[in-house]
Amino acid sequence: MAKLLGWWPIYHTRISLGSNQGYPDLHMVRGGRSVFAELKRMGKGPTASQELWLERLRSAGHEAYLWRPSDLPEIERVLG
Repeated sequence: MAKLLGWWPIYHTRISLGSNQGYPDLHMVRGGRSVFAELKRMGKGPTASQELWLERLRSAGHEAYLWRPSDLPEIERVLG
């Protein structure tokens, strides 16, 4: 969806080995916006380190989200 809506570059952590613990799955850039997203399956919550990353990114002025499949309307709104 992000690619179709013109977000580029898009960084996706596919395998977290070697990455900083808790770093968000996606980092997307379009225009003057930088959006981070942690992606979770339904019924699964973020780890403490994932919550900390999202909190720190937000406090630094970034858009940072926790998204599940049920959040599709919000995802479309944020990326649209």
